[in-house]
Amino acid sequence: MKGLLHERVLGKLALREKWEDQKEGGILYPRLRKEGLHLEPAYKKGQGILVSDELGRCSEGKPQKGGFPLEHLLDGLGRGQKALLEDIREPFRFFFLDSRSGTWLLARSPDEARPLYWSDDGQSLAFADTARDVLELKGIHPEPNWAAIPEYLVFQDVAGSNTLFKGVKSVPPGTLFKGRLGAKRVEEESLWSGWLQGLRKEAIGDPREALLGALEAMISELDGRVGIFLSSGVDSSLIAWGLKELGLEEIEALTVTCPGYRYDEGPQAQALSAQLGISWTPIVLEPSRFSFAWKEAISSSLMPMVSTNQIPWWLMCEEAAKRDLLCWFSGEGCDSWTSGGHKEEELRELEEASSLGPENLVSKAVRPKAHLLNDPSKIEEILEVPLDLSARFATWSDCMETIPDGTIRDVALLYHVRTVGRRLLERASVVASAHGVEVKMPFLHRRFLQFAASTPWDKKNKPGRSKSPLKDLCLRALGEDIPSRRKVGFTFPLRTWIRDSSEPSISGLREVLLEPRTLRRPIYRSEIVHELDLRIKGVLRPCDWLLWSILNLELWLRELERHGWPGCSLPF
Repeated sequence: MKGLLHERVLGKLALREKWEDQKEGGILYPRLRKEGLHLEPAYKKGQGILVSDELGRCSEGKPQKGGFPLEHLLDGLGRGQKALLEDIREPFRFFFLDSRSGTWLLARSPDEARPLYWSDDGQSLAFADTARDVLELKGIHPEPNWAAIPEYLVFQDVAGSNTLFKGVKSVPPGTLFKGRLGAKRVEEESLWSGWLQGLRKEAIGDPREALLGALEAMISELDGRVGIFLSSGVDSSLIAWGLKELGLEEIEALTVTCPGYRYDEGPQAQALSAQLGISWTPIVLEPSRFSFAWKEAISSSLMPMVSTNQIPWWLMCEEAAKRDLLCWFSGEGCDSWTSGGHKEEELRELEEASSLGPENLVSKAVRPKAHLLNDPSKIEEILEVPLDLSARFATWSDCMETIPDGTIRDVALLYHVRTVGRRLLERASVVASAHGVEVKMPFLHRRFLQFAASTPWDKKNKPGRSKSPLKDLCLRALGEDIPSRRKVGFTFPLRTWIRDSSEPSISGLREVLLEPRTLRRPIYRSEIVHELDLRIKGVLRPCDWLLWSILNLELWLRELERHGWPGCSLPF
């Protein structure tokens, strides 16, 4: 999904009854580049133009998906009816243009995992699946958004619509942007409240019914052969069980393994696959393979790999693409909607802070340890650019407004969905897309969300036992081993490989941290030069995540230089 539009084409669009372009399956793909237009895939009715890769193909002039008529959507958006978006029962991303007035809309549903980026400079508007595509559409070199880097190093992502690229914005889940070609003012509206109310009206109380319903809907159009990214945790294990429960015979499982390390999930995943009769393949993660995938992922996505699970994801999607089986299931998204990312102690502190006023509460809410990759005070010590949390404050406030009748724990869970949860899902989607792999996430399907999003936090998480309904289901379906095991997740031996490994492919990357080219970056305070050396040598506490984060940042900045950024722009 992508588009580039200039104000000067509006008159021609308004008068044109038929677009002089190719027609594929009823969808019109205008490629009027000389007139400043590039939209795909697109639909047109009257003055309304819709670009979406989720809302179905045209059939006899009446495009529809899931029974929702696109003509009705085009008419409704033309009249500014935002409320009709709540009637769409599937994830969506779209761009809408009124070719007469130049008014445009960019929207993304709360349950849409794939990102959407855009850039509007008052002269032209570009949008695409990746920030890299937006930059290429506009024909500009990538330039870092220095103000967003401290937040990225602390939280592994940037909240709200800001991104790591200057001049490029994102459309967060559950957000509608409205603007007009030729004008710089853009309005932002939240879709969360109406969407959640719709889910509550269709609530499902049984997690088994919700999960099997989601899986059944997802496999209804498949040819019977499916794959699954399998860890040793509850989420992917339940998906594997559910697929077998629904009668699928041909299932392939992939697991990233780190033999010899305490968090290797290989043995447990292999045992579960044998129990269910699923074909299982381990992907052994070792230093040289890891370092190659790391650099390749940064180059492909044009993003730093601060989140470590992106590299195992890269390897699984790469392997999946080789198997002539492009549809794979994943348990991503379950934790966000059921248990969130806050620890019990942090949740109690939030409840106590709520009695001390909104300012105290929001300050506590956006800095939970469970959300932090690096200590905010440490990042503020080493960077010249200040840490800006205003977008995170705004997200928390909108969560409070979205569920005014909810408990602090319910609000904290929704905040997790819209920050950490968003980050994990978007990165998984970007990596899968890079390999041409379709990843299905049953825990984001409307059937499961009818259970998860409408069930209060305390009913989903009994004291001392998070995700208790799912663990109870797992206990009944697969025995007590999986639900009682501490989840590890796809990871790797960070300290051993990044700080201590003698493997040339790793040690060469480590040396990047101490190169003059790195240390001269104006974003760093002068003290970092001496400190990094001491941390790598072990004189000071290693701070493995700090070393990992700065190295990712430097590799990303060098990739931007390779794409045309001169590398001399100062952050202030």
